[in-house]
Amino acid sequence: MGQPDRYYTNVSSSTLQGIDFNISYVLLRQLVLKSTYSYCDARDNSTGLQLTSNVKHSATFALTWNGKVVQSPFSLQFTGRLTSPILNEYMETDEEGIDRTISNSSKSYNIWKATFIKPFRINAHLLEFTFKCDNIFNFSDVYFTNPGRQYLAGLRYKFR
Repeated sequence: MGQPDRYYTNVSSSTLQGIDFNISYVLLRQLVLKSTYSYCDARDNSTGLQLTSNVKHSATFALTWNGKVVQSPFSLQFTGRLTSPILNEYMETDEEGIDRTISNSSKSYNIWKATFIKPFRINAHLLEFTFKCDNIFNFSDVYFTNPGRQYLAGLRYKFR
């Protein structure tokens, strides 16, 4: 609803250059922080323009608490993805026959998710309850194809 049509175009040759960094750090015995950063420059070799929908900078963060309450384990994770604007560049010929580069982009955005997992032991079997909230802050943009905040509840039963 209100979203523009999207079309993909193949290019004959492109160059992607980038770098990724990953780090994990144990803050406390039960608390772990993980983070990544990615840079990607993606260009069409024939025009020199950015490939459609390229995100140059992105980062993820995850903070996981593997704890116990009254000797009963659980896991609580808070994760986020932060990105620079989605870039779109294309050539357009004006009425005078002059080629012009048109650039537009989305807003920078970040998406956050919380996940709670609680296992229960039943004899030799395992029952695991999961609750997740995706897109906690209900981010939306015409370039972002996510239906908004979503909730998930699940049960998993594992036979031994």
